[in-house]
Amino acid sequence: MGKFHHLPKRDVAIFKRKLSTLQRYLGGIKYMMRLPDIVIVHDQQKEYIALRECAILGIPTISLVDTNCDPDLANIYRFQPTMTL
Repeated sequence: MGKFHHLPKRDVAIFKRKLSTLQRYLGGIKYMMRLPDIVIVHDQQKEYIALRECAILGIPTISLVDTNCDPDLANIYRFQPTMTL
């Protein structure tokens, strides 16, 4: 907090907002002592990078797969049919 005294108020507010966002999304990683046993992914297209990292690290994944996704990326998958009205 000491380095914020030399910055304008606007920049301090921007940095605090970014820091809050990072702590919200990545705060739990700090306390992980080991890799997770399994990863569950809901939207395979959105979480493609996470699936690739799990494959590299050898972490098994469970994925809900829509009809437009590649089921080969997940170890265990379940097709989720698209609903049309």
